[in-house]
Amino acid sequence: GESSFSADGNGRLALRLPGTNFTFENDPADSIRTFTAEDTLAEWAIQAMGISPGGIYEELAFSLTDIPVDVNTGEEVEEISIIDSVVHIKSEEKGIIFQNRLSIDSPKGAQDSILSTKQEFTVKADIGFNSTIADDGRTAEIELPFGYSLKDGEQRIIYLPPGDSAKWTIIAPDRDRTGDEIFVTARGVDRNSGISVTRISDSIPLSVVERADLSMTLQILKTGGSPGDTLSVGQKFTLQALINNDGTARAIGEGKVYIEGIEDNDAVIFSNLPQEDTLSFTIGVPVSWDLEIIQLPEGQSGIQNQIFELMEELDKETAKTVSKGNNKITTSSRARELFNQISDMTLSLVTLELNLTVKMSQIPEDENTNQTAYTQDSIVTKTTYVQPVAGITIQLIETPASISTDQEFDLVVTGNLINNLKDPSAHLLIPPSFEDYNGSVLDLPLETGSDQAHFKIKVPPTVNFFGAARETLKVYLTGEDLNSGEQVLPSPTVSRVVTVQLKPEIYMAREIISPLAARESGSLSHGQSITIEVWPALVSSDKPLEYAPIDNDGSIDLDSEIFSRYQFERVDGEIYKKTFTQLNQKLRFTLRAPRQNRTALINLRFIDLPVDNNSRNFVDVDGDSGSVSLPMTVTEKKITVIMQKEFEKTTFTRGEGHHLIMAFDISNAGYLDSLTLQGLGIKFIARSDTASLLDNAIVNIFEKIFIVDYNEFSAGFDNISDLTSYAEFEVSETNVSNPLQIEFDDLGYLNGNESKNLAVVAMFRAGESSRSFRTILNNVDAYDDSPENLVSIIDGEGRSIEISPDMLSLVFSIMSNDQEKTFGNFPNPFGRPPNETTEIRFLLQATSDVTLRIFSLAGELVRSGWNRNLTNLPGAGGEIYYVVWDGKNDEGYTVLNGVYICVIEIRSSSGTKTYTTKIAYIK
Repeated sequence: GESSFSADGNGRLALRLPGTNFTFENDPADSIRTFTAEDTLAEWAIQAMGISPGGIYEELAFSLTDIPVDVNTGEEVEEISIIDSVVHIKSEEKGIIFQNRLSIDSPKGAQDSILSTKQEFTVKADIGFNSTIADDGRTAEIELPFGYSLKDGEQRIIYLPPGDSAKWTIIAPDRDRTGDEIFVTARGVDRNSGISVTRISDSIPLSVVERADLSMTLQILKTGGSPGDTLSVGQKFTLQALINNDGTARAIGEGKVYIEGIEDNDAVIFSNLPQEDTLSFTIGVPVSWDLEIIQLPEGQSGIQNQIFELMEELDKETAKTVSKGNNKITTSSRARELFNQISDMTLSLVTLELNLTVKMSQIPEDENTNQTAYTQDSIVTKTTYVQPVAGITIQLIETPASISTDQEFDLVVTGNLINNLKDPSAHLLIPPSFEDYNGSVLDLPLETGSDQAHFKIKVPPTVNFFGAARETLKVYLTGEDLNSGEQVLPSPTVSRVVTVQLKPEIYMAREIISPLAARESGSLSHGQSITIEVWPALVSSDKPLEYAPIDNDGSIDLDSEIFSRYQFERVDGEIYKKTFTQLNQKLRFTLRAPRQNRTALINLRFIDLPVDNNSRNFVDVDGDSGSVSLPMTVTEKKITVIMQKEFEKTTFTRGEGHHLIMAFDISNAGYLDSLTLQGLGIKFIARSDTASLLDNAIVNIFEKIFIVDYNEFSAGFDNISDLTSYAEFEVSETNVSNPLQIEFDDLGYLNGNESKNLAVVAMFRAGESSRSFRTILNNVDAYDDSPENLVSIIDGEGRSIEISPDMLSLVFSIMSNDQEKTFGNFPNPFGRPPNETTEIRFLLQATSDVTLRIFSLAGELVRSGWNRNLTNLPGAGGEIYYVVWDGKNDEGYTVLNGVYICVIEIRSSSGTKTYTTKIAYIK
């Protein structure tokens, strides 16, 4: 409190709590507080521990326990007062929400927590607040699962009225759901402490099922007859209504349906009287009305009579046949015109569109919503049609114009069904020659929709067919009226005549085109091509019938075993499966024999077969001649070459005339097939050994080389161009090689058992140097039919041309009139294998004595003596001589490596001439 004087010492104030409902919060025993003149505030923290009895106020009393001392007198202060020595207070129950109970309030059908799709339902929360909760701020908040929604205008959070309850109208999802939950949260505030209070309700599990969804279907039920909703006059039938629930929620309660307008309809009545037009129904259980058609629409009977008159004319016209393309026999255009008229008039009779309408007059409820179930179609109309009496006639008969033996073919009869015909059938009578394979009468029902019967008729095989070339098939139709079940009048019988032909049977004819040896003796040479021609042909028959035409392509195949097993070779671009488009079309197969001795079998067979134009089946193949097997023996062909060794002249002067340097016979004896001569090869070697001449040496020697007929050449000629020529080869640096390969300008041909005599004629190049050489026939290129497959060449002793010594010619010499330029040696240098020696060449133009000497560069005599006699050597007209030096001196020792001077002295009656040349020796 306050003090207007100075006091010394502390005062103490005690607080007494009433009963046991209150206690000091920090220390229950701490009831005394000290105060001074400067600090006069005393505070206690008190906690309510119980509720004041009777709800009355209790007293908190204050008292002084120690009095302060006056600083002036030193005595206790006398005047101390406590203004409010008692404080009144009471303790109440804390604010609580003692209840939050959630339930589905309506409709009753939803109180089992099962809802229908899109259903509205009401949820109620009963909430209890005690009196300590403040009136303001009391709320309830609903939590909805995904897909649920509140009705328009409603709020998720509601401020509660004093009644302490809340309601929400909720809309269920539009599809099935399970496992959903809904709950409400209640909130309030303790009015004494201001503390918020919350309570969450127990959740309500929800399931959503498809709502009751009613649909109604109508069905016409009748006994016998064709399917569908077409009825005949006088026919009794049942109209059945079936109400189904397409949803999951049940539809409960009674439902009713009624049929409209039967009393006012002149075409239909109830067939069983009395009968109510309104019937009760149960979901899934059909209800029905028994009805009867009593008449056609007015004025339709005259049209029906016209139809029967046209049917009689159509039966007569159908008997007339018209043969058209695709091997089919059809009816006339008039028959088709009549059929179209009858069809149009028949359709005009189906003009009574009978509409039967059924309505739901009372609809069950959805078990969840307790409201009328959703209905897709509460009014349904069934439309049916009324037809007059039935009839039948033949509209069309289709059959092949010609058929083959052993063929199964179709005869298709199309009926004209008038009105409501039942069980239409076709009846076929076949000729006696077919009976063993088909029976005497065939009966088939007409197919629904097409009004056709498809007969499968079997013609006997060729060996068993003894009928005529033209056979007759007969057809008629029958049926029953849908209403009476009695047979209608049969249609008139219609005949069809077909031509019978033999089923084609083919065999494979064949001929070996080439080579002659393969055709005559079944033999081939290595690498030789064989061409075989095969073609399909008809097998002869003793039947008086014609063969059926053949259609489509066929093919003949060469068995690949000839390549895989017998090693024959394929010819580039050759196809070994060949197609023929007609009989007697010749197909050629070409293949090449292997280059090894073989005994092989060439097989050809039909792979794809053409078809019988009538049956469209594959033609037959004769078992004995439906394939071809040709045995072939492959052997090596060897052509003999006999070389001509005797020549009138072997020494020639440069630049003058044409000279024979080789002649030989080539023989194809013992072989039937011709050969092609493509060219030959000549190898040029030195005069004393087998060393090949260098290319430039050949160019220096030859200007041109001709291959001509030897017999013509040896008989004499004025000009080489007058001879039979095979090749004219102009020698140049760009085309020369050794061996020299000369291709014939025009291919030469060597017939079977024929020989040719060939001559190689040279024109020597003009110049001053002299040269000697020999020739070897290196090769003759001859082949049967392919330059890639040359035949073997042998000599008269049977030796291969490559190893035969007979192919080597004499030594040919070409000389120059200049002795100095002719003097020389070859090879130069020499000494190393294979050139251990060299030939020293010199020219004599008259009978002479010759001295040869070899000196070193220092002038020392190395060699002067030879075993050969060099005196009195002939030379008139020009002769070339060769002396061999082996690189040794006169003592028989090999000289040292180096260059030596060779000196020749020629002594004749006209005088003495001396020439020198350099010779190099390298060991």
